[in-house]
Amino acid sequence: MTNLLPKITFTTATIAISLISLNATSAIALTLNFNGEIESGDLTGATYQGTFNFSDPQPNFSGIINVENINLELNLNNFSSTFTENNAISQPLVEFDNGNLLGLDYGVKNAKLGEIQFNFQFTPGFFDVNEAAIFYDVTDNGTGNTGQGGIGNVQFTTASEKIPEPTTILGSGFALGIGALLKHRRNKNNKNSN
Repeated sequence: MTNLLPKITFTTATIAISLISLNATSAIALTLNFNGEIESGDLTGATYQGTFNFSDPQPNFSGIINVENINLELNLNNFSSTFTENNAISQPLVEFDNGNLLGLDYGVKNAKLGEIQFNFQFTPGFFDVNEAAIFYDVTDNGTGNTGQGGIGNVQFTTASEKIPEPTTILGSGFALGIGALLKHRRNKNNKNSN
């Protein structure tokens, strides 16, 4: 009877851990790449590209999600400037409607590109991601005067990576630990019985 107890314990623990691991789902951290070109105003011809991360929403999600780790680079002629979430006016957000991406909500005040100082705002589309845009106004065109603001286009591409849920990792580690402990005990009992 003593020999049966470790087997029952091992079987029960293995089944419990397996059920926990099966019920755990994978979280997905999405990385969106975005790029575009300024089409009007003093910054016409400036290009930009960047990336940002956020947690994948549930299917058919409508609403906003906080953005993490945004990195944006603006280029005009020989000038380049980089912006992150630390430069944002408020928490950067990504917006969805019924599971469809509408765009990025991210703005920066007092940005500089060469001698030009400006404020800019990425705005999601109302009904479609193709309506998303970047708007800007020039606060100093390099001569101490305000300049002409404008608009630019924005395109998004997705790169996803699956990240296991913490409960999956903990459950698997727990199951391996119990298995190793029970195997060690069984080997010890086999040595003692010989």
